[in-house]
Parts: sequence; structure tokens; C-alpha cells
Amino acid sequence: MAFYIPCILCVSVLRYKMPDLPRPYKAPFGIVGPIIASILYLTALSIWIWTEPTAFHTLLIVASLIALALPVYLLLTFYYNPDAIIPAVNKISVLQYWLEDFLLPRDIRKQVLALFDDYEGKNILEFGSGVGTMTMHLAELIKPGGHIYAVDLSKGNLKIIDKRAAKKGHDHVHTIHDEHQMNRVHPSVPKVDMIFSFGMLSYIQDLKKVLKELHIRLPEGGQVCFIEYANLYKVLPNVGWLAHPDDVRQIFHENGFSVTVQLYKGLLWDYMVIYGIKSKEGLPYI
Repeated sequence: MAFYIPCILCVSVLRYKMPDLPRPYKAPFGIVGPIIASILYLTALSIWIWTEPTAFHTLLIVASLIALALPVYLLLTFYYNPDAIIPAVNKISVLQYWLEDFLLPRDIRKQVLALFDDYEGKNILEFGSGVGTMTMHLAELIKPGGHIYAVDLSKGNLKIIDKRAAKKGHDHVHTIHDEHQMNRVHPSVPKVDMIFSFGMLSYIQDLKKVLKELHIRLPEGGQVCFIEYANLYKVLPNVGWLAHPDDVRQIFHENGFSVTVQLYKGLLWDYMVIYGIKSKEGLPYI
């Protein structure tokens, strides 16, 4: 009943939101019928909870199973259908901001930023900026004279970055919205000295094309750093080409980068950090 109620209410909602949609079969009481049925089912469910001693405990178990299943469902949806991430990320931007210390802990950020030692005055492309978790750190490190071009597919994420940058006086942070980010580097992105990316590579649909477009925006020796989630919940597999560090290094080598792949352990997942330089030699970056 708990599942049936929202299912039949969808009929009323869709008939209200899409009144002009062709409907070959006209069901009687198409709008009010599901509402009346839902009230009856809800009443029956309430009586069961009130009269059956174990009912509430049973509902709690069911709710726990749903709570565990939802994040797994979302992760699998994003894994097999990257396009689904755009509307989802727009809706959870604020939640990402509140949870940023959990999603990317401060000690991981410090270790990643310590991989390079020269930020001052650099121009940085942040390819997949999220809500600005790394942006705010980089904005401090590149002063004075540097600029950050924060590109993301979510308008909600970029609004949060704009607010954070304005609050801290970071007028050298420039946001760029690109809903086609999974297939390209936005044409307005200029030449830069460094590229950072957080949680974006696994959603790229044409990896070689994107790496090529990133490559041409860097000088020889320009630095790159990509942070990706790995081993989600310690059971879900990584996206195919991210499964093995040797494969990752080979793909970057084929596209003009020398990189090292390092894994940082997390509580519910690990962090794969791919960092190095633009280099024709293709040797592992040290």
C-alpha cells in the first residue's frame, strides 16, 4: 500500500500537468479517483499501524531498506546513464555544499594541493568545479595575479561558487556554465597553466576528445590533477577505464600527458587522484 499510494497519485499529477496529452482511453474519475483511492488505502494503512503491535517496527525496517537502496540506485543510474546527472546535480547543489567536508574531506584536499608547490599567479581551469570545494582553496593560493575559470554543468553549483567568491572577495574567480561538459571543454575557456577537476572524468562520454581539448589549453609542462571517486561503498565497480591505474596512465599517455595515479583511502569510498604534466615523453610523473 505504501508504494501503491504514490504510484496511483501519479495519474492525477500527470493529468493535471499534461492536460493536452493524447489519451485514447478515457478512465472515469481520472483525477479524483486516484485521490479517493489513496485516502482509502492510507486509512487502511493507519488502522493496521494502530491495531497491529509489530506494524510500526515493520515499517521502520522497510524504510531502512529504502534508505539504503536509494543512494545505490542513484549511483547505478549515473554509472549507466551519465545524462541523468545534470537534473540531479541541480537539485542537490545546496546539499553538496553542506556535505562538502564529508564528500571531499579537508585532509584529502590538503594532500592533493601539496602535490604541486607553485600556484602563485597561475591561471587555472577547474573542469567540474562542483560547489567550489577546491575553488576556494585554489583562489587563495594563486593570489595575486592568477585567475580561476570554474566550469560546471550545474547552474546551481555555479550560483553557490559565485556567492562564496563574492563573500571572500575573490573577483579573480570566473564561472562558466556548460551543460555539454560531458562532451567538450567550453569554447570560452582560455589558455591556462594548470587544470584541476573533481568527480568529472567518470561522466565524460568522449574521453579522447575532451583530453585533447584540455591538452591544447596547456603549455608544455602544464600541470593537471583529476580527483575521482573510486570503489564506491567498497563494492561498486569503477567506470571501465578507471578500474586499473595502468589503463589510466596509458590513456593519458596516448593523449599527451605524463601522470601518476594515487589512491587515497576514504570511509565509504576511496579517492583516485590522477596528477602530472603535459608531456610528449609520456613517462610516469614523479
